[in-house]
Amino acid sequence: NAGGGLERRTSEPVALWGVIVERPIAPELRLAAEFSGEFLQRSASDTSVLLGILWDHHNITYDAGLRFGLTRDAPDVAFTTGLTFRF
Repeated sequence: NAGGGLERRTSEPVALWGVIVERPIAPELRLAAEFSGEFLQRSASDTSVLLGILWDHHNITYDAGLRFGLTRDAPDVAFTTGLTFRF
């Protein structure tokens, strides 16, 4: 994925990118890895990697992951969870 926009405070152009890889390990269970980053013209880059798991149950996908910063401006560690409803 790739995208762009404007930084909220300064209206500086920002570029965003990400690559996601998923691997099924059981009929309803997948492992995922995501590499992503954000670049501002006058700032250091924010690059990180996320390692997670997704569980499909009926019409809901539950997910959880740990994100690790790879650059100085990225948070060192973050935990994320989510739900996706399909209908």
